[in-house]
Amino acid sequence: MKHDIRYWKMLAAFSYASYLEHGDGAVLIKEQPSQPFSPADLDKHFQYIPFNPDNDDLPMDAVEMITEYDPEKEVILMIVDAKGQTVCLQLSAEKLGVTPLEAYQAIHGKFVPGAVYQLTQAIDAVQPGYYIYEREEKASLVFCRMGMDEDEGDVCKTDEVIRVHRDFRDYYIATQMKVGVE
Repeated sequence: MKHDIRYWKMLAAFSYASYLEHGDGAVLIKEQPSQPFSPADLDKHFQYIPFNPDNDDLPMDAVEMITEYDPEKEVILMIVDAKGQTVCLQLSAEKLGVTPLEAYQAIHGKFVPGAVYQLTQAIDAVQPGYYIYEREEKASLVFCRMGMDEDEGDVCKTDEVIRVHRDFRDYYIATQMKVGVE
């Protein structure tokens, strides 16, 4: 069972990272006769298919699952065997012990793109306040200052980009707020 959990973590982290980049979708694992499916090489088989209502890239079973799933807690998986038969599964972390979000955070640290973090103490010229995490670039964590959309009153990103060394990650605490990232 220990190996199964490791493979679930790989699949879950891949699914959540793909969701952050492409939006809702399904993970496709396609068995190819030249490269038979093997749990030991699971990551070589992953492909993410983003949901697009204008295309029919996904079977109806997967589309129905995608409209109701929570990408932080579930993975939509499509398995296509060598004969072209497709099975769609909605996998939940309840019995497997880790959510896609937790698996992603285990690999990438506590920071998740689009999440708002509060800087609790100054880092050189960067003052305490609320910042939206965007990405990591080598040893730097890239944030932008949080602002408010004047028209709608929603939390939004500003044009002010902040880069701090990842050694300062403990200066930030997570909040419950999230903002979409492009």
